Amino acid sequence: MPFSRTKQRTQTELKSEVTLEPANDERWAVLLTVERRAGWLLDLAGVEFDKIDAVEKARLRGELAGLLEIYRAGPLAREHVSTLPFPDPLREPFCPVSEKALIAFSKWLREGTEALLQGKPWRVQMAVEYSISVSPEGGIWSYELDPGADVQMVLRRAAIETLRDAKKEARRCAECGRLFLRRRSQMYCSPYCGHLQRTRRWVENKRQPEIPPKRATSG
Repeated sequence: MPFSRTKQRTQTELKSEVTLEPANDERWAVLLTVERRAGWLLDLAGVEFDKIDAVEKARLRGELAGLLEIYRAGPLAREHVSTLPFPDPLREPFCPVSEKALIAFSKWLREGTEALLQGKPWRVQMAVEYSISVSPEGGIWSYELDPGADVQMVLRRAAIETLRDAKKEARRCAECGRLFLRRRSQMYCSPYCGHLQRTRRWVENKRQPEIPPKRATSG
């Protein structure tokens, strides 16, 4: 079920109409907040598609289709999403994100994030056309994306806005190499990777031979 399209409504009505039917699986919660969406995008940039099966590819297609629907619904919808009934490409006849589009988008994400990590600019082309209406009650803006907009262009805009709005630096984990959103001076993507690194340093220190203290010589 798609998002409700809203025009010329009060802010309260807009918020209530953005609530969607419950999802079938709690895993869809990965896209409920801008920070989770940004983390999900960084994970997608690191996927090696030749090493995952058809079921995993279908899951990623469904989640990316959910991200696409969020951004088609406009800025207000992104702030008040509660549950996401994403399409399941293995059970439903149509998914707006094909496997080819998924792989192309992941490759684009990987190249862009790698450029940023190297201190280079990420040059992005994302031509997207919106139809914007303003409600006479309170001046609420509603957005309607051109239904013929190119899927890759919409996804690129969604990715750039998401990574920008997360307001956190993308870093590569010093242990496993995974991309993640850094908090303060965080060096590892998870406590597990931090534990592995500390354990490795402890083992290396134990392996180093102890140097006996020099004996004092009598003059």
